[in-house]
Amino acid sequence: MATHSQTMELLDRTLDALSQDPASRAVNDGKSLIAPWIGILNEAENTRPMAEKLSELQKAVENSAGSDTIQPILKDLGTAVLEFGAEIGPEGELTILMRNLGQALTTLGDQLVPTS
Repeated sequence: MATHSQTMELLDRTLDALSQDPASRAVNDGKSLIAPWIGILNEAENTRPMAEKLSELQKAVENSAGSDTIQPILKDLGTAVLEFGAEIGPEGELTILMRNLGQALTTLGDQLVPTS
């Protein structure tokens, strides 16, 4: 089970990776962050749907899926994170970080150029 500080550190690393310029963003940076999140999110019943979406994203990335496949997964994740952030409360550091993460995932999905 991940500690609060481990989760916050992973959240900070994830936000840092997502805030980089898309042209310089390394795919491996993102891939290395997915597995730890899947583990953490599978620990609680209310976050398992996000873990399942992340598993779907991980498989898509590993299979070099096109942006047509990855884009909706990222947008769904962004929406799920935003909704989860709203459920945990209107204030506080975690709520703000969750809102930032949800927006960053959605933005990344919006930046992907369709392959077809």
